[in-house]
Amino acid sequence: MYHSYGDQYHTIIYCLTAVILCFALIIKALKQTEHSIKLTTIDIIVLAIVLYVSAHQVIYSKYFDLQVASRAMAGAIVFLFFKTLGEKEEKVNQLFDIFLILGIIEVFFVIVEALKLFSFSTDSIHSINGTLANPNVVAIFLAILIPLSFYRFFTASRNKYLYLIFILLFIIVIVLSKCRSAIVLSIFLIITYAIRSIPKWNLKRLLLIFILIISLISVFVHINVQKKDSNVSRMLIWKVSLDLIRNKPFIGFGFSNFEKEYNLHQSLYLEKKGITQAEIYTSGYIRQPYNEYLYCWLTGGFIYVALYLTLWGISVYHLAKSFTKSSSPLKFTSSVTLAGLFLISTFSYTFYLVIIEFFLFVHLGILATFATPIKAINLKQVTLFPLLIASSLFLGPYSSNQLIADYHLSYSINDKTAKLNKQLKTFEKYYHSNKEDPQFLFNYALSLIKAKQYQEAIKNLNIAKQYSSYYQIYFVSGGCYELMGKTNEAEQDYLHSSALYPSMYQPHYALFRMYLRLNSYEKAKAIARQIDQIPVKVNLPKIEKIKSEVKNFLLNPNHSL
Repeated sequence: MYHSYGDQYHTIIYCLTAVILCFALIIKALKQTEHSIKLTTIDIIVLAIVLYVSAHQVIYSKYFDLQVASRAMAGAIVFLFFKTLGEKEEKVNQLFDIFLILGIIEVFFVIVEALKLFSFSTDSIHSINGTLANPNVVAIFLAILIPLSFYRFFTASRNKYLYLIFILLFIIVIVLSKCRSAIVLSIFLIITYAIRSIPKWNLKRLLLIFILIISLISVFVHINVQKKDSNVSRMLIWKVSLDLIRNKPFIGFGFSNFEKEYNLHQSLYLEKKGITQAEIYTSGYIRQPYNEYLYCWLTGGFIYVALYLTLWGISVYHLAKSFTKSSSPLKFTSSVTLAGLFLISTFSYTFYLVIIEFFLFVHLGILATFATPIKAINLKQVTLFPLLIASSLFLGPYSSNQLIADYHLSYSINDKTAKLNKQLKTFEKYYHSNKEDPQFLFNYALSLIKAKQYQEAIKNLNIAKQYSSYYQIYFVSGGCYELMGKTNEAEQDYLHSSALYPSMYQPHYALFRMYLRLNSYEKAKAIARQIDQIPVKVNLPKIEKIKSEVKNFLLNPNHSL
């Protein structure tokens, strides 16, 4: 099954959360006939981001992605809610405590998972996945809760040392996850808080902080040495991304098109002279370039990345001003969190992830409360109320419908007892609203193949190719063509799939088996050599079987296996 990275459910939950916050704003709007909004530079940039994302899709993108538009609108609502809440620190404290409780729940699930008692992701290659289904996402989420814990430690009137235990638990999970970005973020946050708190802290506390920082740096160096392949892969991704930027530096490729455009370009880039074998075989199918600014540039162009870089500059400016004793601890907390997130965005994915984008707008909203206003705008109830109602009417039904559709489709696919006809009817029911979604089209094609409707499956896969370059789309398409006896078309799709993901065994092996069946031994020998050179990243029985079969063939190439 083809899942989009950063599961679709996260976006739906994000949007439904925004709807709840929108209703809270509506209730507040009903209590006052007029509202004064202090417009700051941060407000203008956030508004510019939302409008730019919407306008860019309408003008430049091949289709209007409601998921992208809904995320932008949800971000704006989260920002506005926390901007209005920022002046009421008691309510902010309560919400921060809720966030910390969610973090502790995540820690609990990770510990249970580490003890091999239970896991939400049974088919994952990672030992830690948490409820967010990815160790890096879990680690970055917990890292951005560290400043919230520090803030509550300094502001809580009782049980304040409980928040230090939270920090310790978060750091333990971050280390277990082996996420370098989260470790760097944690070091940055702890050092920054230590510097601001030097007058208040005694020598013992400072010594403990020093030991903790040295320990985290040692762990980072150790993990970095272990992940040499990851370093090679990341450097390749950045080189390919910079090469791709030159094609459309001003407008980008669209907010739904990175996956398709990058991987097609990478497959061509790997054919260039001077590319090492290490680069070829550490390359994979990429959904994000591990640099948020490159991602912004590639998707939205120069203006879009400039908006985020400006927010980084504003965050650093407010952080520098927050070191004074008279500065609000809440302002310092939001500015240090934002500065840290923007820092690790240079070598990791951050705002691309729904949960991190949520906290981005939370802290931008709080920071906007402390920013110098440019102008005060008075909005009457008759103006503000319809805007909030319109936002909730868009996000609410859209998110609810998507949640229902995803549940029915997932249940239909995963239910082993469900009849194939029922599964196909479920896809037909939701086809119109998902006809431009490559994930939906791919899964629909898999069901059609089970029903031996190969021509219809290829039709859906060819549509999916217009919106995605996912290697499995080409691999499954090749399989369809082979089953129909169209070996030339099958060969092209298998080759395309192999080029999109050079270190993946599946497409190479399918091509190898087809060449053997067609008695094309020279072609089979050439592809067998390629398979033999692919490094084994994870020892699995099926990979061992493929490697053994290929080696036997190379020793005796004149006979089919």
